[in-house]
Amino acid sequence: MKIEQRVNYGYVIYDVTGDITYDNFKEVEDYIKNTIPDNFNNVVLNIERVPYINSSALGWLVKLMKEITIAGYQFFLMNVNQEIMGLLKLTNTLQYFKIIPNEQVLVEKEKKKELDKILSKVEEEQ
Repeated sequence: MKIEQRVNYGYVIYDVTGDITYDNFKEVEDYIKNTIPDNFNNVVLNIERVPYINSSALGWLVKLMKEITIAGYQFFLMNVNQEIMGLLKLTNTLQYFKIIPNEQVLVEKEKKKELDKILSKVEEEQ
C-alpha cells in the first residue's frame, strides 16, 4: 500500500494505491493526520487505485473521517469503485461519507465557484 499527498483547487488529496486493511490502516491514518496543512479546509481520500477495503479498515476510516471533521476539515472519498461502494452500503456507513465521483467533477465544481464569484462582483459594480 502506498499513499501520496497533492493539492488541487484548494483540496488536499491523498492518493492511495493498494488494498486498505486492518494491518495497514494505521499507516494511512498517521500519514493523513500528520500532513494535513493548516491552510486547507478540504481533505480528499482518492481511492481510485484501491481495489479492496476490509470491514475492519472501514471502521477505522469512519473514525478518521469523524476526527478530521471535528478538527474543522471537510472529508471526502473520491473515485469509489463498485465493490467498495457495495461495502459502504452493506455496512450502512455510506451515510457518513461525502462522495466525489471523480477529480473532473471536483475541478468543475471549483471552477464554477470561481466564475460565480467573478460574475457576482461584476453585477455589484454595475
